[in-house]
Amino acid sequence: MNGTEDVSFTFLVPVSRIGFAIASGRGLLPGETSSAGTSFSLLTNTGEAGTLTLVDPGTGLVAWIDIIAATPFTTISFTEAGGDQTDQYFGNIFAGSARVSIPGGVPEPASWALLITGFGLTGAAMRRRRAAVA
Repeated sequence: MNGTEDVSFTFLVPVSRIGFAIASGRGLLPGETSSAGTSFSLLTNTGEAGTLTLVDPGTGLVAWIDIIAATPFTTISFTEAGGDQTDQYFGNIFAGSARVSIPGGVPEPASWALLITGFGLTGAAMRRRRAAVA
């Protein structure tokens, strides 16, 4: 395909990190070539811009791309201005926030029961020893 090739992704909530797999199809589809050197211009709806250049060992295998932005965005566009005969296939797209907080664990009732039983048995053993010594 000649001309401009582009794709945009829109998210329901602002994200600051996305990741995806990208492949050229080389070795799987007739006429597909390597993605080596293919460049995309990136633009978010918040005005952040950049360039992504693919490095392909010539096999057309899948590469994992991870993009982290300073400002959360809801839309990101990839534009390949020099559109060549190589098509790129995006897949396994994830999005999220670069700031991830994991809440502390809450003990299950069985854990509490085991803890209380252990303290009870320890107390009983200590009491029993005192009776034997006296």
